[in-house]
Amino acid sequence: MVKGCIDKAIYEPFAARDMSVESNEVFREFIIQRFERVRNNIDNGDSLLRKYNKEPLHCRSDIEMEIQKSPLDHIKDVFAGADGIPDYFLLPDQILLLNFNYTTTADLYLNKNSGFEVNHIHGTLGDDLNHIIFGYGDEMDDDYKTISKLNNNDYLTNIKSIRYLETDKYRKLLRFINSDYYQIYIMGHSCGNSDRTLLNTLFEHPKCVSIKPFYYQWQDERGEWQDNYIEIIQNISRNFNSMQTMRDRVVNKEFCRPLVPKNN
Repeated sequence: MVKGCIDKAIYEPFAARDMSVESNEVFREFIIQRFERVRNNIDNGDSLLRKYNKEPLHCRSDIEMEIQKSPLDHIKDVFAGADGIPDYFLLPDQILLLNFNYTTTADLYLNKNSGFEVNHIHGTLGDDLNHIIFGYGDEMDDDYKTISKLNNNDYLTNIKSIRYLETDKYRKLLRFINSDYYQIYIMGHSCGNSDRTLLNTLFEHPKCVSIKPFYYQWQDERGEWQDNYIEIIQNISRNFNSMQTMRDRVVNKEFCRPLVPKNN
């Protein structure tokens, strides 16, 4: 079953407040290019809007009103988080759902005919062409270096980085993250050490502009609401070599939210 709150989060527009400070200029260029494409009739925007099952541009009076602004005013409003900015100007060109478990649940969230994809990086149940990958994925740990020096291939049988080479899923992921700047949404992944090497590749990549965790929320025995935001951040921090980069890219809790809000 598709949850509306998750579907909405996956396909929501970028928010300037989520972007890292180091990426401000990149994000500013993105805003300008999207604005000018419509303002100068270079692109009517319909191909992008179709991906999101939204009305075509000529039916969107809000977009026509927005392009009456000067580019500078438009940029200022986006960075200020002003209300009323049409989603078209901040929607991603592409979305990739990187699935770490072994089910096809993520496929349920693909918009039909969008061209967006799911990458089942660890395989899929019942799929002989993309078999399940179990094992250890932390080459940054000193224990891995010790294991690799034992000169016994049996110890490397369930190392994820070795198993990734049995399909093209990892290479497809590399092509995606090298193709353009991207924001990461974390939904349901603990970011623990079992995927540390892969997460480090994603988190510290020069084209990563933001990492936004969606946290889990529950009521304790006293009836008070608790969440695991800090725990996720602690785990995320172990996937970085540079804590300075981590603090800049991870979105502050005040701008994050539960993956499934209370009473949903």
